[in-house]
Amino acid sequence: MRHLSTKIRNLEESQTLLLTQKARLLQEAGVDVVSLTAGEPDFAASRADLEKGIDRLLRGLQELQ
Repeated sequence: MRHLSTKIRNLEESQTLLLTQKARLLQEAGVDVVSLTAGEPDFAASRADLEKGIDRLLRGLQELQ
């Protein structure tokens, strides 16, 4: 069996994953929670928001050129 390196053994748990899990547990318990921890929304963006995001990405791309 392989042994894990000291660096791997000393890694702390991801706070993002812990908060994501907590939000999921609260949701399963019936609490109305909007989790913004992992950047994975569980709802669709509106067309207007998508267009704003695309516009901003294109402007940022132009600034880089």
